[in-house]
Amino acid sequence: MTFKDYLEISSYFVTSISLVAIWITYAFSKKQIHFATMQKCISDFRSIEFEKGAENEAEKAKKYFELVNEELFYIENNYLPRVVAIEWLDGMIEYLPFLINNQSLYLSEKFKSLGSAKTEELLKDHPRIKKLINMIALPLDSLKGAVLEGEILGNYSPEHHKLLLTQMVNNLNVSYVNKWMYKRHICAVIN
Repeated sequence: MTFKDYLEISSYFVTSISLVAIWITYAFSKKQIHFATMQKCISDFRSIEFEKGAENEAEKAKKYFELVNEELFYIENNYLPRVVAIEWLDGMIEYLPFLINNQSLYLSEKFKSLGSAKTEELLKDHPRIKKLINMIALPLDSLKGAVLEGEILGNYSPEHHKLLLTQMVNNLNVSYVNKWMYKRHICAVIN
């Protein structure tokens, strides 16, 4: 072996180590982005108070819808691990209204005092949320057992959660592969 051969072998070795270091740096920075995104959204969520009879329910709902819109952006652009995204979507079920078959808007228990008209007004600036809550393929009779009092939808069983969550995933602006991956995680989150 000549000096040139040793030099070539050592350059391959250094290049390989550099590629491994770049991959490790990428993986670490991606985890940091995930953590920073989650930490910001959790902090924002905690800053919104959800108390019954609160004076400014519309302002709280507006802040919540803005937070959900931001969270959906992060979910659709893969800034969050899938398990966390599913967990957040599952949590949204308790707060978001749902439009069943493009006809009836059912409010959540958390924001029922707003009424349908005010809720629709608040949602007009959030097309991403409006797309998410449109349960166009979900027949109303599939929600038997849930509380359907006038405009209120609540008392979700695990089956209701799975139905709503699966439809929400279908409504996300993500690839079919990502939708399939999200649906795989639904069963792990909802017992």
